[in-house]
Amino acid sequence: MNPADLNNLVFISNSVPKTDTVFLKLLQKGKHVHLLSYTDKIKTRYFIQEQDGSPAQELHYGVVYGASQKEYKTQKGFVQQLNLLAVKYGVSSAKLEREIETAAYNLYTLNKIVSSLNGSLEKDKVVSTAASPEDKSRNFRFYVGIAASRNVIAIDGRHFYSNADVASPQVSPQVSVGADLFVNRHIQKMLLRVEVSASNSSQTFVETESMSIHATHTYQMSQQMAGLSPQLIYNFYNKDNFKVYAGLGAELYFSHIADNTETSQYYYPSISGEVGRTEVKEDFLDINSLWAAYSFRTGVVLKRRYELAAMYMPPASMTNYSSFSLNMSTVSIGAHYLFSR
Repeated sequence: MNPADLNNLVFISNSVPKTDTVFLKLLQKGKHVHLLSYTDKIKTRYFIQEQDGSPAQELHYGVVYGASQKEYKTQKGFVQQLNLLAVKYGVSSAKLEREIETAAYNLYTLNKIVSSLNGSLEKDKVVSTAASPEDKSRNFRFYVGIAASRNVIAIDGRHFYSNADVASPQVSPQVSVGADLFVNRHIQKMLLRVEVSASNSSQTFVETESMSIHATHTYQMSQQMAGLSPQLIYNFYNKDNFKVYAGLGAELYFSHIADNTETSQYYYPSISGEVGRTEVKEDFLDINSLWAAYSFRTGVVLKRRYELAAMYMPPASMTNYSSFSLNMSTVSIGAHYLFSR
């Protein structure tokens, strides 16, 4: 953490390293080592990363005062680092050793030395930061998922069944597939998600009347749903192997109505042996086959591959009546498998 600016020198070397997660800029990509950089408030730092998959290592450099403020000395730890790499990869020579010993801590000089470490004759091989076709593909991530979904259907407003006894909603399975598009594929702080899902829901309403005639009215509604949900996801805790996110989604559902029937049973309690009669009304309510909603989402991502997700959709209307509405709300908990970063 030593500065390199002569106007901000320190008397004592701060040799305690700091570990952090940062986005490194790729300057040279070689067959043995890569040269990278990062600029913070203290200085521009250069890094070496070997092809064996080990983490990038900073090339150490700093400037401190000597015995008095009238003199200063440079700390060129990168000289030993580069010499060891030259020996390791069999490119060490007297000429290269002199170049490393006299090297300045800047892009031009370090880029030239790293080219020699990689066995390249090119003097100024600085790679473009534009994404290659292979890199562009990493903007996307696909996933599949399964969830337990609790769909609650209710009738709100002025309607016969608005105060009816309602059967407990069932928990049903939901399957989904989706794709993520990263705003920045390196940092992966924010992403756009598009999800397609399939699920089902059902609800039973029961209302009774007891006067001179006793009547039990039962309304049954069930549907199969296909959903399309674009979402905006933000990782407010964002580490490489552990992320915690929150997001908003827009929901568009296509519903196939499997049951939309009211059954009424009548009988007279005062008449002994009365069997009663039954009336059935199909297509009892006019339910939209296409309807929209919004949702709140949260979850965690583990080891880049596994996601635990939860979703809440507030009540959304599936009808167009003016005095009442048939609404559905959803709570789901599930897991996704992510096919790539």
